[in-house]
Amino acid sequence: GLRALLALHEPTALRRPIKKWAAAAGLAAAFLYLLLAGATVPTQRAFLMTGLVLLAVLTDRKAISLRLVAIAAALVLLWQPQALVGASFQLSFAAVTALVAVYESWRPLKREEGAADVEGLARLGRRASLYLLLIVATTLIAGAATAPFALHHFGRVANYGVVGNLLAIPLMAWLVMPMGVLSMLAMPLGLESWPLAAMGWGIQAILDIAHWVAALPGASLQVAASPAWAAALVAVGGLWAAIWRGRWRRLGALPVAVGLLAPLSIPQPQAIVSETGRQAAILGPDGGWWLSHPRREKFATGVWAEQTGRSLAGGWPEMLQAAGLGATGPPLACGPLGCHARLGGRVIAFSRDPRSLKEDCRNADVLVTGVVMPWALRQGECRGRIVIDPPARVTLGTHALTVGPDGVRVRTVEAARGARPWSRPR
Repeated sequence: GLRALLALHEPTALRRPIKKWAAAAGLAAAFLYLLLAGATVPTQRAFLMTGLVLLAVLTDRKAISLRLVAIAAALVLLWQPQALVGASFQLSFAAVTALVAVYESWRPLKREEGAADVEGLARLGRRASLYLLLIVATTLIAGAATAPFALHHFGRVANYGVVGNLLAIPLMAWLVMPMGVLSMLAMPLGLESWPLAAMGWGIQAILDIAHWVAALPGASLQVAASPAWAAALVAVGGLWAAIWRGRWRRLGALPVAVGLLAPLSIPQPQAIVSETGRQAAILGPDGGWWLSHPRREKFATGVWAEQTGRSLAGGWPEMLQAAGLGATGPPLACGPLGCHARLGGRVIAFSRDPRSLKEDCRNADVLVTGVVMPWALRQGECRGRIVIDPPARVTLGTHALTVGPDGVRVRTVEAARGARPWSRPR
């Protein structure tokens, strides 16, 4: 906009570097926006890349390149090293790296190609078609690059991103952002009400599009979250393919494929006990999680569903009631003193009363209790059993139990977190 205004004055446009002046003004505006938006990791990335592009304009250098992405990533990590393992950093830079790498090496879409031979409405239609085609291509590239990291962090991938972006991006680019800028310019004059109202209409329309796309059948694919090493393999393979030129880059597909297939080879838990002991879940015959108390610890149970790629089916009372109506027999039996779950030929006892501890120790492979296990029982009937009592939960956190041919494997939060200089022992 500033460059267009300066171009109206012919002597200035011919004799002065108005493009560099406009770039300097854009750099200042980008810094103000960084402060306004709160300087989150995606905003830092956007500011650094925009700033480096504008500095390239000021110094007559190539603007968009993988070197630019690398400098931006290095600056973010120098400022916040812990951002490397966060979803925000990984998703943001994965998308940008893939877009720059693809468009550097593959440029079938050129705005000027054949444009001089087309006039009027045909030229307008060509530009509109190219704009929409670029949205589709960009969405597919960015979606493919970010999908492995979305699987790692959330165990979920959106399937209709192209549809949502085709509808939402034009609204954001041509209505929301222009009205936002216009409202800021109009604030000193007290005329910002109608641009803000128009901006609100655009934002509401984008939210409506998001809700509509999310409600479509099969809008998302939920699978077990991939481990950290699988995401690292995908990152290494993707960077190899992005950095190299020629046939060498194809070798990056191997670590990417191994990383994507990793969740299929990792056994998933059949039972989970929360750190507080107020919530437990077992895997039902339908493949969903059945909860001991469906209304408790909803955030934790939501995380369990995300990380395992399985839905929350209901509560234990509903499972037992369905069995009474003739449904498939559940792997659960309950009485006044507690419940027994039979999973993969192993028994997990959930004790509600200390009077059942001795018998449960004799009959179960795993004992979950709300009281401290007496030392005599631990050394007697419960010797060799896995005991999850309050001290174990406080020390080790949430327990995930995987039943296999060789017995019951226990994974805990403390073991996954590991011994780090910045992590306090429980």
